[in-house]
Amino acid sequence: GAFGAWMGAWNAQVSGMVDLALYPVLVVDYLPAMAWWTALCVKLAVVLLCIGLNVFGLDPVSYASYFFVVMLLAPFFVLVFVGDSDFNVRSLIVDVPDEYDWGLFMSTLLWSFTGWDACGSVAGEVRNPSTTFPRGVGLALAFNTVNFIVPILFGFLAAPDADLWTDGFFAVLAAKQASWLGQWVLVSSVVSSVGQLNAQLASSARMLWAMANSAQPMVPSLLSLELGAAKAPVASVVVNAIVCIGISELSFQTLIQLEMFFACTSLVLMFIAFLRLRYTNRRRREYEVPGGMLGAWGITLASIALITSAITLLSRTSLVAGLVGNVLFASSFLFARHCWWPTLRGVRTPLSTALDAVA
Repeated sequence: GAFGAWMGAWNAQVSGMVDLALYPVLVVDYLPAMAWWTALCVKLAVVLLCIGLNVFGLDPVSYASYFFVVMLLAPFFVLVFVGDSDFNVRSLIVDVPDEYDWGLFMSTLLWSFTGWDACGSVAGEVRNPSTTFPRGVGLALAFNTVNFIVPILFGFLAAPDADLWTDGFFAVLAAKQASWLGQWVLVSSVVSSVGQLNAQLASSARMLWAMANSAQPMVPSLLSLELGAAKAPVASVVVNAIVCIGISELSFQTLIQLEMFFACTSLVLMFIAFLRLRYTNRRRREYEVPGGMLGAWGITLASIALITSAITLLSRTSLVAGLVGNVLFASSFLFARHCWWPTLRGVRTPLSTALDAVA
């Protein structure tokens, strides 16, 4: 229904905006310690670069992504071949810490392996999506898996002390093999964050554009403003970038848990809608979950169980902030339904009548 769509859209949009802020934070974390105003300037420079690529459409975003992917993967594969890892499986068996931050762990894990649904935001600008999307997702999944497993495996064989594995340790490990390789890994880490910000900005801006263009708009129509022949959603790009800079002063740990709360809430609503549509709309689909209704129930219940467990492990601050955000989303829906949407149809509401009386 309209309320579920409203809540799902706003949770997905805010999740995307919070996700954007993670990447400027990561860029600063990879660089040497600096004053806060210098860090802010670095974040601004990174965001402005991505705005410049996004306001001209998806082609510059995609071409830049090719460069970012090559820059990201190359040094890690070089590290694998030049490293002096001892292939001893026993090196992988280490003592584990007595205490875990399970909320941060689950948030980081889900953040690393989710986001595939964001590809749908740019589907309208992709040639032959029925073949391009499966091929692209398959290649991305393969690259993603290899890029996680291979460097971590070889890196841990070279340095099996779990206490050493903190933020930026890959650069330290690479520098032990060769100083130039350490610098290359550091640069590739920065480039990776810029690349992810660039792609996420394209997706998040188009979600906001769609919210302004729906039959029952969720944001002012100004945010549907487009630029040039590519029809890039320039207003939505700029608004997403402003929010990104505004919340990038929060820590990575806070941002990632906030992002997971809103993303998980959106996913729960998405799975509920998916299951309901399997009953109410039985038309044949080009792609569908195998196994009939049993398969649909299985993937829905398993996903919701994982998502629920992730939410319950979040910090109290993240839970409170997420709940407050959803209360605001629900309140804004009531305002839109009873005060805003009627005026778009030319229907007078008690609020508009009262405002006219005051005027």
